[in-house]
Amino acid sequence: MNPAFGAPGTLETSGTPGTLGNLGTLGNSGTPSTQSSQASLAGLGRGQVHLHHISLDQFQDPSQQAGTALVEQTNSLNAHELQRSAGFLHALDRQHFITARWSLRALLGGYLNLAPAEVPLTVTPMGKPTLSPPHHDLHFNLSHTGGLALLAATLGRSLGIDLETVVPLPEVLGVAARVCTDRELTELRSVSAQMRTAVFYRLWTRREAALKALGTGLGGPPEQVEVDGGPARSAWLRALGGSPESAASALATDLDVSPGLQAALVVCDGATLQLRLFSFVGTGPRQGHGPESDHSSAEQKKPEAADRLSTTR
Repeated sequence: MNPAFGAPGTLETSGTPGTLGNLGTLGNSGTPSTQSSQASLAGLGRGQVHLHHISLDQFQDPSQQAGTALVEQTNSLNAHELQRSAGFLHALDRQHFITARWSLRALLGGYLNLAPAEVPLTVTPMGKPTLSPPHHDLHFNLSHTGGLALLAATLGRSLGIDLETVVPLPEVLGVAARVCTDRELTELRSVSAQMRTAVFYRLWTRREAALKALGTGLGGPPEQVEVDGGPARSAWLRALGGSPESAASALATDLDVSPGLQAALVVCDGATLQLRLFSFVGTGPRQGHGPESDHSSAEQKKPEAADRLSTTR
């Protein structure tokens, strides 16, 4: 059963501002069950993955309250995050980045009982965001595009998530040749020109999620990950870290979000995990205890233009 937010092709929301609404639980049967948001925070177990949908367009209202909230979000970020935010040319992109990073901090703070500014974010030598000891057992991953972000969190297992806006790629074969394995490229060439963009985005999001789970980013050999570009929502991971066995033991699934978006999730050694879905709408930092609460692996540029594919963000 494919994990989905509500009905296929829709994004279901719940909860009130400043809280995390519970969208239920999807186990192997695909049957949702519901629990309170607070119970879900305290109950992140080793058999679960929490998946959070985050609206990044909360603060586009020009009201004073919205402006104040964005300032408070900005004040929760560290020097590295502020430096990155200053690199955005467009104000909306900068606001989305700030809201995404604050939401990451707020949600992690909910798990750790810390204020957003107190969450000890750091990065690995490969640039993968992680938590400093003693909190490093909480793994998280964040991906965002436009006004939407997805955050996945679990205990004791590395994971990766990717979310992309599907846009036409006239040079799709040229782009794919830079990032795909020979087998994936052959698959892409075998489909009709009308289908190539859709198949490429399935390949790309699945590869990116797997690479983020590995923590290696795009710098390693393409063969360390191999995926299938077909329409099946799961069972598409062929190799993880170059190993078919690791691929077979991983949770690998597409996520239905909304039309025009493509998303995928990979959790190492997570084939038996239960996926729980939430919606988060924050209105500003909460001291001491974040909203009912990212493991951001290396946050990488999106394949919306060929010259952005090989750079991490």
